[in-house]
Amino acid sequence: MKRHVIIVVLAVTIVFAGLQAAPSRADTDLDRGNAVPGEALPEELQALDIKDYYVASGVVPVGLIRTVTGHVVVLNGDTGEAYFAAPGDAVFRQDALFTLEESRCRIKFTTADVITMGEDTRIDINEFVDDRELQKKKSTFSMLKGKAMFYVIPLFRYKEVSFTVKTQTAVMGVRGTKFGVEVAFLDFAQLDASDVETMVYGFEGAVEVYSHIDGATQMVGEGENLLVSCLGTGSVQDMDPGMAEQFMSDTEAPAPEGDEGVEVQAQPAEEEAAEEEGGDADSAVTTDTGGDIVDVTQNQTTITVEGTVDQRPTKHFGYFTGMLTMDDYGTKSFKHLYLSDSLQDFDSDSIEGRDLLAGGLNLVADGSQDYDDPRISSIDVDTPYTITGSFPIVHGELGHNAYIEWGYWTQPIAMSDDTNNYYFDNRGYYIFGDHTTDARMCDLALNNVSGTYSGAAHGTYWTAGGGANMLGDFRANVNFASASISNFKVDVSGGGHSVLIDGASGGFSGSQFQIMPSTGTWKIDGTKTTIDDYKEARGSVYGPNGEAIGGVWKLDKDDESGHATGMFQGTR
Repeated sequence: MKRHVIIVVLAVTIVFAGLQAAPSRADTDLDRGNAVPGEALPEELQALDIKDYYVASGVVPVGLIRTVTGHVVVLNGDTGEAYFAAPGDAVFRQDALFTLEESRCRIKFTTADVITMGEDTRIDINEFVDDRELQKKKSTFSMLKGKAMFYVIPLFRYKEVSFTVKTQTAVMGVRGTKFGVEVAFLDFAQLDASDVETMVYGFEGAVEVYSHIDGATQMVGEGENLLVSCLGTGSVQDMDPGMAEQFMSDTEAPAPEGDEGVEVQAQPAEEEAAEEEGGDADSAVTTDTGGDIVDVTQNQTTITVEGTVDQRPTKHFGYFTGMLTMDDYGTKSFKHLYLSDSLQDFDSDSIEGRDLLAGGLNLVADGSQDYDDPRISSIDVDTPYTITGSFPIVHGELGHNAYIEWGYWTQPIAMSDDTNNYYFDNRGYYIFGDHTTDARMCDLALNNVSGTYSGAAHGTYWTAGGGANMLGDFRANVNFASASISNFKVDVSGGGHSVLIDGASGGFSGSQFQIMPSTGTWKIDGTKTTIDDYKEARGSVYGPNGEAIGGVWKLDKDDESGHATGMFQGTR
């Protein structure tokens, strides 16, 4: 089950260039927000003790807050503490930034890229790389709500550029450009109350927009906009001038005059030259090299959306899951849910999943004859009935990075046991990659390595109409020394259905782990599943140092009236 077309969200590389770290600020002359009532805070911050002074972090800063209008809260990803922000505060990878009502914020990064945030907006800094030696810059942000303008600055010193913004419905990837994103929550009676739509506004350059919902990718150019909703991707439209003007007004957060005291250290020579000539350090730069005017955007090897660069796992060990539909003379019903209970070699002729509830019935696929053309070779539909053949699998990639690849699959051709027809018409899922070796797991344990992984989760709730696809988040803590995984969480929803696995834990055997069904809370459509045999989640860590994690899960209702399965992946 290999690649093709679709685009990824996350990867991990940690190489930073320095900032001049802002001093720890407890300045009494800074009105940081101590007058803000608790009810004015976003719900996710109301239980926190938000400091009215700067909270330093033990990691390398990636940018500086240059403008604050109103009140801005930073949730520090290293310490877990929150504080009211002021100009000059440093920000770090994994920080989350919140603007309150009637507030604005401007952040400038070491890469010279700039984000301005409108009111009631949240942006998380998921990943950040500024490697001057390799001439590479890479940023990944999550935007959960609100409005923001993104300025991706083309500079000559970078030959490889990746700038990605992800929402619950879309992924935006760009080269040197200026674009806006608006994330709004809707309330459709027939869907979940927290459905999300993403509006992308093109101001300069081009934005490549991928939809999680329908897998479509479209380009948004200057003067255009595109809506990506919980129903999928719309069509690119000419942007109304009034709409553009209103969005710019809503996200305006000018740099302070002179930028005294908040300069980025190791400022690139291109910017310094521009400022000396009276230019705007936040604007794009054209570099004069020996008399030749060079358009730097044409000299960059640009990664438009993360995952289009050819960095993929070299091995293909992983897991898959799928739900079998039985067609009894036109009446479709759920039959089995198969899930891999150990690492499978997707290059082999025997890739297995099992329905443990049905006594271990097997689904066997064959990936050896053509890696891009896997096929189901046998399937146990009932004891002792087994269907054999060569049934082609249709699959689509959802994402990849250097360590893992993940996606979905179906098998829409009828498989018959002379009585009924069977299909995998609801999406199943797969994930595979370069799993961490046992030797490296021992090294990580001896060095007391631990970390928090986060990323995306996908799933499908079985329906006779082909399934309700769900999307959401994944998060877990791994302690290699104790060979344990804790605070395991998968939270997905869509099409009127939802699955939540929260607070679960488990243990490792080598790089593989199993989440214990007796731990945590497991809910399907808001109702707890209490039968342990109806709950399962397994996976592995990937990469030489456990940089990535991924696996599959399944959940049935206690009364067997509902069934769901999916996958999760993340990076540390």
